[in-house]
Amino acid sequence: MQHNEQTENMALLYAYGELESALQGAFEKHLTGCKECQAVLRACALTYAAQPAAAAPKIVFAPAQAGQKTPPWYKGLFTFKKLVPAGVLAAVLIIVSAGALKFSGPQAQYLYLQEDLYTEITDIEAMLDDMDDYWPY
Repeated sequence: MQHNEQTENMALLYAYGELESALQGAFEKHLTGCKECQAVLRACALTYAAQPAAAAPKIVFAPAQAGQKTPPWYKGLFTFKKLVPAGVLAAVLIIVSAGALKFSGPQAQYLYLQEDLYTEITDIEAMLDDMDDYWPY
């Protein structure tokens, strides 16, 4: 393996522990004889060592911690007075939706077609009655 841009990228991946295991053996053989890749690994190690240890992030639970005011938009958001009407509204919407589904299903279409068929039959009967006037039996 010759030193090129690809092996340099492999050196970076190796330094961060991200190099695929299939490529790792071949790269380690290359690393024993390549001064440039060894320099890349040394630079990564020095950069990593120079960084200060990261502090754990402080977790803040909103909205009510000791000494913290509740935001104005949150006050009374989940009160009983607001939740009961919302629950009633949801129940009414569910009932209305169920009723709409019942009357908009295949049965409603069948009733519509049945009415159309009845009007067509009466129209045909009227036409036949008119024809009787012109052609008596």
